[in-house]
Amino acid sequence: MELSRWLLAGVVALAPCTAVAGEPIDPTCEKTLPASAVSKASGVSVHLIGRDPHIGAGGDCNWAVSGNSMVLMLRLMYGGAPDVQTYRGVLKAQHPVDVAGVGDEALSAGDSIVVARKGQTVIALSAFGKPAGGPYLTIPQLEELARRALHLK
Repeated sequence: MELSRWLLAGVVALAPCTAVAGEPIDPTCEKTLPASAVSKASGVSVHLIGRDPHIGAGGDCNWAVSGNSMVLMLRLMYGGAPDVQTYRGVLKAQHPVDVAGVGDEALSAGDSIVVARKGQTVIALSAFGKPAGGPYLTIPQLEELARRALHLK
């Protein structure tokens, strides 16, 4: 189960993006989803870090605990419904489920991914696992963070 969560996080991180170590933190990340909101939802103190494929930080925005252990990754896209369909295909093995009440269209996959769209803006949130097992964030918590990131709340 833990291996599949890491593999799934890798799929979300790489589809469709490239990660370059040492990239600076995108200043829009804190506006899109403040670290304080991620800390509150996860119950751990987090900070934003730049992309770093060596630690799984492949999103446009990446939150980690001290020591840069990943908690949450966010991909931000502007292709609308086709982007959601791309993720639906990539996540097919995880049996994506439609989610109501999060933007114009949303889905969850496994126990750690939510993809949501509002207009042309699409976000993909992927929670990472705690050292003791289980994700830092549940699907309902990811849905709430997606609403906030899409400025629906």
